[in-house]
Amino acid sequence: MRLLALFCLIMFHLHSPNLFAADADDSAAAEQEHTDKSTKKNQDQPAVNESVVAYKKAKRGKAKRQALLNLSGDETILFPLAIQALNDRSTKNAAISKLQQLSGLSPNKGEGGNPGYPGYPKSNTAGAWSNWYKQHKKKIDEKQELKDMKKKIDEQDKPTDETAEENGGEGEILTEDALGETAALNQQPQENVAYLGQLDRVIFTDGSLLKCYITVERHDLNGTLTSIHIVHRNNGGEEDIEAAIIARIEKDITQ
Repeated sequence: MRLLALFCLIMFHLHSPNLFAADADDSAAAEQEHTDKSTKKNQDQPAVNESVVAYKKAKRGKAKRQALLNLSGDETILFPLAIQALNDRSTKNAAISKLQQLSGLSPNKGEGGNPGYPGYPKSNTAGAWSNWYKQHKKKIDEKQELKDMKKKIDEQDKPTDETAEENGGEGEILTEDALGETAALNQQPQENVAYLGQLDRVIFTDGSLLKCYITVERHDLNGTLTSIHIVHRNNGGEEDIEAAIIARIEKDITQ
């Protein structure tokens, strides 16, 4: 019995380092996983705007006014903060200065007054500045929409080249027969679009063009065009385009 107990004790000492090492490895792996998750979470979160944090923490009075003037960063955050500050008598003048800085505008002190957007707001009230910013943001959003549209058009116009790596990335080497077959294929229609009718042309406000198939035109109660639904060429997909970025439309053009 004593021999059996002694044997068990010896075996325990022989294997215990491996057991402790395994526990240590598991603990280190768990800690590393937790660190990786924390790092990824921090990376996914937007960067903190310290000037906005300082402004929100500042107490009323001189500290609040100075924090307001020190605001910097994304204008979609700064404009609403400055407009809101117009409702507080202690920060109104600082808010006006900040709004003038953000907009790059100065009031007209002549007899004509201020016209409103895109000029200076008609008054330095929260309501007037809110209306100005609403139109300003709409214009910015339209420009971004147009930019995204042009990017999509450019991507669709890029030639696709399914090349073989053995050719050094220069594309497939075509013989004369293959070139003849390729030319014949290019002369054939790339898709069955007979049901869409003829191509249309959309001219945007910045002068760029888009050839597509217009399938739907939407109008308001006054008959004013609000948006169109289009189908891109060459199986490029479908999307809606707001009328605000459209200068004119030409129907049934010849390619």
